[in-house]
Amino acid sequence: MPNTLIHIAIQAPLSRAIFRKAEIPWILAGAIIPDIPWIFQRFFYSIPIVDPFHLRLYATVQASLLYCLLFTWAITAFARKPGPVFLLVGGNCLLHLILDDFQIKWGNGVHLLAPFNWNTMDLGFIWPEHYAGYLLSVVGIIYLLFLWKTVLQEGLFLSQTPRWKPAVVCLVIYFFTPFAFMGQLEKSNTHFLEVIHDTAIRTGRSIELDRVSFHKETATVTTFTREKLSVTGAVPQQSANISLKGIFLNPNSLYIEQFHVHNSYRIYASLVGLFLVLLIWLSLLFNRRFSPHTFKESR
Repeated sequence: MPNTLIHIAIQAPLSRAIFRKAEIPWILAGAIIPDIPWIFQRFFYSIPIVDPFHLRLYATVQASLLYCLLFTWAITAFARKPGPVFLLVGGNCLLHLILDDFQIKWGNGVHLLAPFNWNTMDLGFIWPEHYAGYLLSVVGIIYLLFLWKTVLQEGLFLSQTPRWKPAVVCLVIYFFTPFAFMGQLEKSNTHFLEVIHDTAIRTGRSIELDRVSFHKETATVTTFTREKLSVTGAVPQQSANISLKGIFLNPNSLYIEQFHVHNSYRIYASLVGLFLVLLIWLSLLFNRRFSPHTFKESR
């Protein structure tokens, strides 16, 4: 998935070009909402008592387009013009997911029709380490820094009478209903989740894993469930974070057919982007620059 700075570099100028008076903080919110489940997953993954497999199921449901729109409806209930702002933020959520699909993600993918259909989109044109990603990451930083003063001057225009009821209802649905769909998600074997969870069916089955840790000394990979699998076949020359395609030789060992080595730039670029967006929102809320505002679409 593209890092946060890439999403900002593409989505913010495009949205601003289509909706000339669109408030940049809302655009930035739409560029981040689909990643919120994965941010929380990373946080809770560090807690030993949390089951990483069910945490992944939960986050995968929440990262679908429908749940992104539920979260969008909840936060835009506080906007002065909730309808247009919902379209702006929701449109950016959709664009975020489409951009995610442009990158190669073995054992991963975007759910646009969930929970009605668990098939994933997977266009997969370039790896995250492609030079275009580095270039767009720099563009994202420059864009935010260049418009920082403009954003603070324009302010953030919120409703004086927030619509609390729809916001609370949407958040309750967003946080509690994913449990109802986790079983369907596992049985669909989306992201190879069924094969990962059910060791009895593994032998002879294909598997794709996104960003797992390969340990050269022990010839193992550690999956997101914290399980260590012995590996043979095509393996890296040194320990690394890799994506792979392979076949289970038995429940505990895997033959790797292909692999791709990742670096750490993506996570650090995302942290920078998230920090800058959070700083913008906190600055606006702290300054309380709330005043009447008319949202107009450019013709």
